[in-house]
Amino acid sequence: MRFDEKDSKDPRIKRTYDLYLFEEGTVPQAPNVNGVYILYDDVANVVYIGSARQGEMQDRLREKLKDGACSKAKFRQIFETKTLEDARQIEKEWVKK
Repeated sequence: MRFDEKDSKDPRIKRTYDLYLFEEGTVPQAPNVNGVYILYDDVANVVYIGSARQGEMQDRLREKLKDGACSKAKFRQIFETKTLEDARQIEKEWVKK
């Protein structure tokens, strides 16, 4: 999947956060919100799409840092959603692309 900027215009998305390096030092800067996160490789290909509930986003990102399947991930982007249900539905839709 290649993420399309029009995907971020989904009305269920409350806020789109800037792209950050995906490394341990940037995890504490991640907002702990309901949302979807996308991990990208160094040429902006999507490596992983996940969702997290409020209060767990940083924990999810730390888990993915340790996950060998995400070892190619170099950047992360977070999309805050209005509800956890919205985040899970968007995750499913984006994974299917």
